Parts: sequence; C-alpha cells; structure tokens
Amino acid sequence: MCTLYTILSRSTRDPAPRGHFQGGRSMRKLVLLMNVSVDGYVGGPNGELDWLFPFLGPAQVECVTEFLREADTMLIGRVSYLQQIAYWSAKTAPGPLGKYQAKFGDAGDEMSALLDEIAKVVFSRTLERLDWSNSRFATADVAEEVTRLKQQPGKNIIVRGSATLVHDLIRLRLIDEYNLVVHPIALGRGIPLFGESSGHVKLRLVATKTFDSGALLLTYQGV
Repeated sequence: MCTLYTILSRSTRDPAPRGHFQGGRSMRKLVLLMNVSVDGYVGGPNGELDWLFPFLGPAQVECVTEFLREADTMLIGRVSYLQQIAYWSAKTAPGPLGKYQAKFGDAGDEMSALLDEIAKVVFSRTLERLDWSNSRFATADVAEEVTRLKQQPGKNIIVRGSATLVHDLIRLRLIDEYNLVVHPIALGRGIPLFGESSGHVKLRLVATKTFDSGALLLTYQGV
C-alpha cells in the first residue's frame, strides 16, 4: 500500500467528476498515469526512457500496480505497446529493464501479470498484428472509442505512456484524473506532456505522494 510514501490516502481523495446514466450508474473513469521529468517531458526527443529507469524501485512499481488493480482496460498507442510488451510481458521478461527488474521483487511480478491480464485497446494505423495477450485494435477514432468504453460497465480505464494518444485525450478533454509522477531530472528537450494542441488545461490538485527517490506523484482532476 505505498508504505514508503508520505501519503494523502487515496481513499480520502475527492472522487473525479463522472457522468451518470439514467438510474444513477456512474460512467467509467479514464485515469492517466504518466512519468514526467521536472521540466515537463515524458520522453527524450525520440521517446527514450533510459532517463527514467534509475528512479524505478519496488515502491513505485507497487503504486503503479495499485492503479492497475483498479482498472480492467488500458488504452495504448503503437510505440508504448511495443515498449511495454518488451518491458513487462511475461513472455519477453526481463527485456530492456532486466538490470532494474531484480530490485522490483514481488511488485514487479504482479505488475507483469496484471499487464498481461488487462484488456488492451491499441490505437495504431501501422501495426498489423498484436502479440500481447488480451489485446485488440481500436475500432473507432479516439473520441468515439473512449466514449463507448466509458459507457460500458466495468472498472477504471487507464492510460500510461503513449504520448501521442495522451495528447489527443487531453485535447478532447476525455481524461478524468491526471496522475503525474514527476521525477527529479530535467531533460532539456523531448516529448512534452502537453502538446501545442492541448490549449489551456485547468486542473485541481487533490493528492500528493512522495517517493524516496525524490519523485512526487501529483493527482489532479480537471476543472
């Protein structure tokens, strides 16, 4: 339960605003979980993530796992799909994270299992096949696909990584909760979290968690 953090308990956070169906059933929530440099980049100029790996440890992985436990669907773009299947799929582990995964312990094993099990909706115009279990291609554009998923019963919908897809989700104002893990490193250049098409995005801080690595998890709701 993220015991290494100074925590404002997730159980005491204000719930993200959701729509409701007739009869009172809530729409599903789309939750963003993204690693960000202190100067606002989510990847290097070509999407590199090597800057991130040294900050990862069992506490961070356990916290990601908590978000995955609360979700049953993940949205993902082509580049992140290929990266994450290499990093986390049980079929390809240990992959590029090999020298770091030894320190993740049981949290890493559970995260790998949850990522294998979760339903993955892949947005890509170029991928021809999907080799990760429980994966399917999106059958509509981003707005229509996400709206349809939100209207279905189930747990949270999560998106992590996938900068291009996230830019679209931000522009379309489809994200209900922003969880930004800000790491104590400045990249200077790279892929920004908020693209030029995002416009002004007003957010309300509802929770913070501090990692021993110096990273800070900031949880926001849209205003």
